[in-house]
Amino acid sequence: MVCLNRYMLVLSAVCLAAGSAFGSTAGERLGQLGWRLDGDALMRFGEGLETPHTKWADPWYAGKPKVLFLANGSGAYDVCELARRMSVEVHGFPTLTWFRLGDWYWLWMWLEQSTGSERAATLERMLDDRFDAIVLANFRLASLSETIQYKILRQVADGAGLVMFYKHDFDPRLLQGTVADAPALIANGVPFAGLEFYRNWLMPSRDILTPDRIAPALLQTHTFGQGRVVIVDYNEQSSIFAAAPGAIVPTMEYDYTAPVRYDYHQSLAARCLLWAAGREPRLRWTSRFPDGMEIEALVKPQPVRVEAAWSPELGRQMRSGLTRWLRVRNLWGEVLENREDVVVLTADRLQWDLALPAMPAGWHFVDCILSSRHGVENWASFAVHVRSPLSIQSIRPAKSFHESGEPIKGQIALSTVTPADREVKLDLLLEDGYGRVFSAVTLKVAAGTDRVDFEIPPGRVVSWAARLRASLIVDGQTVHRSETEVRIRRPSRGEYPIAMWGAIPNYGNHIGNLQMKKLGFTAVLSGDPLPQARDDIGWMTFGSGQGAIIHSLGDEIPVPKPAKGEQLNNFLKKRYASLDDLNKAWGTSFSAWEDVEPAYQATDGDAGSFVRLHDCLSAGEFMFADNIRAKREAIEKVNPPGVVGPEGSEVGDPELTLAEATFWGPYLTVRDNLLVNALGRPGVLRGNWFGGYVEDRRVPTRNRHVLWLSILGGNNMIEYFTIGSGLLAPDLTMMPFTEEFVPSWHQIRLGLGPQLARCRPAGNPIALLHSQPSQHIGEAGG
Repeated sequence: MVCLNRYMLVLSAVCLAAGSAFGSTAGERLGQLGWRLDGDALMRFGEGLETPHTKWADPWYAGKPKVLFLANGSGAYDVCELARRMSVEVHGFPTLTWFRLGDWYWLWMWLEQSTGSERAATLERMLDDRFDAIVLANFRLASLSETIQYKILRQVADGAGLVMFYKHDFDPRLLQGTVADAPALIANGVPFAGLEFYRNWLMPSRDILTPDRIAPALLQTHTFGQGRVVIVDYNEQSSIFAAAPGAIVPTMEYDYTAPVRYDYHQSLAARCLLWAAGREPRLRWTSRFPDGMEIEALVKPQPVRVEAAWSPELGRQMRSGLTRWLRVRNLWGEVLENREDVVVLTADRLQWDLALPAMPAGWHFVDCILSSRHGVENWASFAVHVRSPLSIQSIRPAKSFHESGEPIKGQIALSTVTPADREVKLDLLLEDGYGRVFSAVTLKVAAGTDRVDFEIPPGRVVSWAARLRASLIVDGQTVHRSETEVRIRRPSRGEYPIAMWGAIPNYGNHIGNLQMKKLGFTAVLSGDPLPQARDDIGWMTFGSGQGAIIHSLGDEIPVPKPAKGEQLNNFLKKRYASLDDLNKAWGTSFSAWEDVEPAYQATDGDAGSFVRLHDCLSAGEFMFADNIRAKREAIEKVNPPGVVGPEGSEVGDPELTLAEATFWGPYLTVRDNLLVNALGRPGVLRGNWFGGYVEDRRVPTRNRHVLWLSILGGNNMIEYFTIGSGLLAPDLTMMPFTEEFVPSWHQIRLGLGPQLARCRPAGNPIALLHSQPSQHIGEAGG
């Protein structure tokens, strides 16, 4: 029946894709499918969570360009973030991947607008409207149908802009009309020199990243008919096996400098889009910004002059007054200067002398925005590299993970030896990502020293990770600041355990973590613990790992069926005193142990064949439990507090398996939950994966029912699968279907869950009647 249902579902999807070949269009047939679920959340960019940002071009003097976006789903929140920084009317939808509009997996077809054919039809209808620009945000133009490609290129030929972030293969005719001066024009005012991505990845061989040098490698600008085309090539090529996760900005992991760096990547994107849409600034910078300029630490630099001009016909509008906004900040977003003034001009040009403050060593950014009464007219930024003969070269903790209460030790390397005629100190702060200081230490640095050993107590740690921040102070002035991160085992606050399968990649990781914190997640299954630890979420990992809360031994691990050989014989020799005893029980005539063959079927009326089946299955169940024991003991030597066990797996022989596992996370089955509840030893952390499975959403109350069934069945944690579209929409807001079970979720984690976890069953008649031989009878057919 299941196979038939799947076949009918796929057949329905084929009929939808075929459209008029079956006598009606896909759109007409959609209305007939009442069993499909609302997929609207996957087809919009939304607004997402508001994160720190600069309104580079909002409001823009030329109003909002109307833009159609197709954005790679794993980075679709880039579109929301861009719309916070510039005036833009957003249309379009997130795609499944960089080369596929929608999904083909049959389970996803329960969701409306989830299949590639449906999304292609939607896109065709959208393209009947007129846009100022079309943006392919890490999506391959050549993956679209010929009809859609034609509609896009028709709009571009008629004057719409086309922006392609990340370079994929496309029609080479788009490159015919080159606009040679546009890349440098767009790039002027982007602080490439201060952005690690450009220094270390795109052009690592360049000592100086000026717009003239970087623009030709990064940007291609062309005309196609009456339209403009911009290709932003981050030199990160996607493939089916390794896709760049971003959409608009280059790949960048989240850390405490990421919000500032992300802001400038989006600034470049806004410049590209406005140029392509024909809404570039009418007030033009006529001077080059000194990106990468170098100055001495704590010395007030000479003013930096920047110049702008506009056409004479705009003179009266501009002379009515321009607002000048200047900001200076460091990589961590800490503002050193923030001022605004209004200037009344008498000519068709502006000379602006930027008075910069004295700054400590390191990278800083200078931002300039000019606005008229119509909105922002232009903006620009440049990076300043502040040098100091004496600075912090590195902070190296002795280890990356520390137990609760363990002091953090390590060494700080300075760029040169300390002078004899100066008083040098190092101020160390241990704090979390929310600015809460755990402890502080001041170290006096002796003259002639370039290495300083440190030790700082953890204090009252309240998060899984800490920022170790060091300030180098010379004669009472902070010359340089640097920081590193360490992981610390946070003392338990008694939270109800909630685990998530998987994390949001790239810059969106932090946004996803913030959403999970609202729901009370205590652990995330991931390869790297630090991204979650920054937001005070614990670590669940496959295998071993210091500091993990939960160690999963794997997903859907089968109970083995041992083949002929030593492992099977070793088990059988413990069960039978001799080969003759085995032959008598099995009804066989093996002449040597090496000849013993396993069997995984039994014959009705042949008792020996059942005994043989039972022994062979029991051998596999013993091996399954013994493997859990061996791995648990090895992991506990490295990380004693972590619990260990499989998930999504069969129980095997529950009395053997549950004696060895300290964690159990299978799928929800009534039988397994009853057995685990009755036979599991007290203290085993266990739950059932639920939540993001598409088929569970078909019945509105299904997830709430599964959640309560799991908890009332004796589980003492919540396990959720999975975060991407299973919990969060592409804009990283909650998927609408979660509203149905979230109230129950909070009831469980904030009250009933901890109380129920302390309860033990008084008796379980089903478990009392259970036996493995009875279980094996059901497998007699093979």
